[in-house]
Amino acid sequence: METPDEDWIWMGKCAFEKMMLYSLDPWLTLNMGQGVKLDRMRCAGSAFGGWNAYPCIKPEYFHPFSNNIKPTVCLCFKMIHFFYLKCKGPLAMTPLAPGKAKPVIDIFSPAGFRLGEIFWEGAKVIGLIWSSNEDLHIVQENGKVEVYSVCGKLLSQYSITSRGLRDCKVSHDGKTMVVRTADNQFWGIKDFGSLKPTIRQLQDIDMLVGTGGIALDVASWTILDHTGALEILVSTIGDEHGKSDLIATSENFSIGDLALAEKDRKEMSMIQISPNKKLVVMCTVDGMINITSSCFTKRSVTYNTNKNFAPTQLLWCGSECVVAYYTDLADITCTDMIIVIGLDGSSTELEYNERLFLYEDIDSIHIVSGQNHEMLYKVPNSLVSIFEVGAIGSGATLFEALGEYENRSPKADEHIRDLKDQGPDGLALGIEQCIEAARHLWNPLWQKKLLRAAAFGRDFLPSPSSPPDDFVRASKILRTLYSVRNYHIGIPITYYMLEKMTLSVLLDRFDQRMLAYIRL
Repeated sequence: METPDEDWIWMGKCAFEKMMLYSLDPWLTLNMGQGVKLDRMRCAGSAFGGWNAYPCIKPEYFHPFSNNIKPTVCLCFKMIHFFYLKCKGPLAMTPLAPGKAKPVIDIFSPAGFRLGEIFWEGAKVIGLIWSSNEDLHIVQENGKVEVYSVCGKLLSQYSITSRGLRDCKVSHDGKTMVVRTADNQFWGIKDFGSLKPTIRQLQDIDMLVGTGGIALDVASWTILDHTGALEILVSTIGDEHGKSDLIATSENFSIGDLALAEKDRKEMSMIQISPNKKLVVMCTVDGMINITSSCFTKRSVTYNTNKNFAPTQLLWCGSECVVAYYTDLADITCTDMIIVIGLDGSSTELEYNERLFLYEDIDSIHIVSGQNHEMLYKVPNSLVSIFEVGAIGSGATLFEALGEYENRSPKADEHIRDLKDQGPDGLALGIEQCIEAARHLWNPLWQKKLLRAAAFGRDFLPSPSSPPDDFVRASKILRTLYSVRNYHIGIPITYYMLEKMTLSVLLDRFDQRMLAYIRL
């Protein structure tokens, strides 16, 4: 039987794993059997096992998001045009059938099942944003926003500003959205998933003036809310000497230009803050990737990608590593490549021969192709402490004791004695570690083995008759996770996600997806 650590990817002291979630069989029948072509659409996705959205819109409906992102037109899904995709929870697509005047946004589950559709009649779309409660916010160039349910039902509408919008971004918690206007003003929308979102203009950014009095434009920006207040970090387009500046502003005051060394004053084509808000990754126009603290006092990593251009996507995998996705490579072995960069500068490359779409979750990266849905995540320490080669912790010893006992070996008794010799809590700690590791595993066979090891260890406790609350609770949680991850339900959440979202929120999502019978 394959052990859990066989597919681990080691980078420094951390282990990562790329795992298959779903085979997207429902997509294979689309577009007259040709499937989904991700190189013909733009994509995005919601967190906590939410929906995915794939819209495709004619050129006149498409709004160029930034200077380094080109408009894309595609012909797909039964000769339907696509424009934008949102992944990991619901998935939304916007198709337009030939001869018709209305584009359509289709909403799909992470397993590829269509959940709803929206016939679009609004203005040019600059972004599809999923809120924390899984409502789809369609942000338009004219400053208006329409809110839809995962089934495609219009819930509400609101207006941000009368100025034309250029692009928009959402914070990691899905509660704050920021939009940029055509004249580089920023507006923050807090609690935009509520019925009455708070809309407020941020303090003006004093754009630096280059040689000859020419105002510098925005090259890239991100939401930088590490202090609790809503802040924006902006990189300006380089001047005639190639020098750029980082400028920050907040909802309360303008922070101004960040003092950078002369060698660091490069134009940043991409900026992303980590989910724990402690680190920022930036990619220069010449392909260098820098990871620094969010207060810009300490640089952790400078990584040379050996490519003189920026990646298509730059994302955080949890807060433990950075993922850069490159497309259309002139490489003999692959056309697309994912580079995973650790905080210690180590890296690994994953090669593909098909177009992908990547999107962040709170503890992982989701990799969507036209046929499969995969997840890259950091292996929890509880699993490493048991399955790492040469592991000698309490959990590893107890798990080994179960294996020896099943093989009728006297070494099982030796392992139990070793745990008892570690002190009064040695055996209890081993039981706790086995239960914790079982919660994080996805394979039911190994979950059962770990729980059997915990039950085996309980028989040697001084008071084995005490109620096994943790054991029973873990079993219930695993049954819940196994049910919601099912292909036909399609909510691929980890145990860490379930802890963050709580069981009550998960039950509410069943109602949103018209799966109330699952609550029973």
